[in-house]
Amino acid sequence: MKTWKIIDLIAQVLMIVGFVIAAIAGNSNAYISGYFIVGAWQLTSMLIHNHNKWHTRKGSPRFIFQIVVVLTILFTAISVIIPLSGFLPTLLFVASVLVVSYALLSYKEIVYYSKRPLELI
Repeated sequence: MKTWKIIDLIAQVLMIVGFVIAAIAGNSNAYISGYFIVGAWQLTSMLIHNHNKWHTRKGSPRFIFQIVVVLTILFTAISVIIPLSGFLPTLLFVASVLVVSYALLSYKEIVYYSKRPLELI
């Protein structure tokens, strides 16, 4: 689990930084490409965590994050079916915030679960 979490975090950070640099450098497709690629990576990571029951107990930060992601996906689907003025651009912003939040959540879990048991007291 620990090895997967470290690989997961490194991949997330590299992708986020890479797509931000590409977007700043003038690649007009970098933001949208990064949006879907990083989002798919994080969604896959979230599903792996959920399947293996890693840090997903009720009330945990990851559990709450998963609820927020499910609601975001639901609102996205609804806004595609019933076009709501200005809602999709808002979701683009919210998803960007969720990407960074998920990376921070992964980092905090690695730091917390890397501590020795006596350090947690």
